[in-house]
Amino acid sequence: PPPPRCAPASVAACAPRVLLRTDAYAILDKPPDARMDGEHCAVTMNTLAKSWLGAVPKFCHRLDYGTSGVLVAAFSRAAAAAAAGAFERREATKEYLGVVAGRVAERFAVDLPLGPVAAGDFRVGVGGDRAKPAST
Repeated sequence: PPPPRCAPASVAACAPRVLLRTDAYAILDKPPDARMDGEHCAVTMNTLAKSWLGAVPKFCHRLDYGTSGVLVAAFSRAAAAAAAGAFERREATKEYLGVVAGRVAERFAVDLPLGPVAAGDFRVGVGGDRAKPAST
């Protein structure tokens, strides 16, 4: 079954999702609809991490607001730089799984530029002045 949705106004409603913790890193399971950070949100990955870990780590990469998945977080600048560098050099990768209704007949790729739907909007759409090349 899918993980339970996170109540937007309550850190307590989100059960701890710490998959692994070492002295240098924590691997966290980000719930859907949780922002990475933000002053106007009661539930963010910063507030969840503080509740789950007792500290706010440095996130080594990001996941979009509506996306759930695994996040790598570091407890020091050096560890964060090492992990972020691995993502940047593509030594570490992220894979996404899209859930669809119906049947997909064969594998396919979508190569379209993605960018913000509107200025200040967290949603992403195809095209726009600030779109960047993307392949899925």
